[in-house]
Amino acid sequence: MSKPVLVIGAGPVGLTMAAELARYGTPVRVIDRLPARTTQSRALAVWPRTLELLDAAGCADAFMATGLCANAVSIHAGNRTLARIPFGTITSSFNYLLGV
Repeated sequence: MSKPVLVIGAGPVGLTMAAELARYGTPVRVIDRLPARTTQSRALAVWPRTLELLDAAGCADAFMATGLCANAVSIHAGNRTLARIPFGTITSSFNYLLGV
């Protein structure tokens, strides 16, 4: 492929996609809405499928070493719990969210 694949969004998912394409020898161009790099987080967590791709690329261990695993997330309104979402049933070796 002589022309690069355009990846829109330089957040965790876009950068993971760009890394995967590059790993397979596909030229990539990443664009983002922001005109410059940000010092703020672009994501709340790294999702299981993204961790699987990072693992295939050989770099999930570095994320795991610095991250915090969340086995469930609860949504609250004031003192009332509206929902609790467990991640243990996700069919993945990474059946949790990873906060980095």
